[in-house]
Amino acid sequence: MNVPALIALGGNTGDVRATFEAALRGLHDRRGVTVTAASRAYRTPAVGANAGGEFLNAAATLETTLSPHELLAALQDLETAAGRERTVHWGPRSIDLDLILFGEESLDDERLTVPHPGLWWRRFVLDPACEVAGDWKASRVPLQRLREPLLDRPLRVGMRTDDVASLNRLASALEPDFPLSIEPWEPGTRDLRSPPALWIKREDAAEGRLDPNTILVPRDPDAAVAVLRDVLSAALPDPEPQPVGEPLWPC
Repeated sequence: MNVPALIALGGNTGDVRATFEAALRGLHDRRGVTVTAASRAYRTPAVGANAGGEFLNAAATLETTLSPHELLAALQDLETAAGRERTVHWGPRSIDLDLILFGEESLDDERLTVPHPGLWWRRFVLDPACEVAGDWKASRVPLQRLREPLLDRPLRVGMRTDDVASLNRLASALEPDFPLSIEPWEPGTRDLRSPPALWIKREDAAEGRLDPNTILVPRDPDAAVAVLRDVLSAALPDPEPQPVGEPLWPC
């Protein structure tokens, strides 16, 4: 049975657009996979201290008879064929191929998490994904609706009021550099009609079911700020289509 799937593409070394096109052709030629659409390439800032220069990002939709893990293996084979090296975590790369959605399936094991856990705050994934699959759903929410709260300025971020000291430290460290507002909230009293775009919780205080847009941060304040800087660097910049009107598929 054919299952729709969504993948994200990223890269910042070599001729990235040509690498994307070669990967899509290679994927389309695989037995059990049909590429059905691809977005334009979007120029985005690098995220992480070791990531290198700016990236191109894109998204593509597929129909596949492969299992999620078989599709993941196919994507990793294409990364290797394109010269992808994994010597530095979040380092420069020729191509990154991530499985974002696999039908309506939810999966979380040591090899694969679907929907992709970074989907909820990564504009470099959401913007191209919304171009080709804006009505597709992650955890029953259309991708277009996931993106909308990230467009508000200041970006609203919620944090529990029983940890006021941590809230104040994070706000003083981050608000001068990012257009955001870190807001206190009482558990069980959130106004779900207008929730913040992201929630912050300390890893040692996380319990029960978490909203998928919850960012778990370490107890150490400096480490928490470092985690949130990377998240905000992915959530806030507006990806720039390059060039307008030229999708990557068919190529």
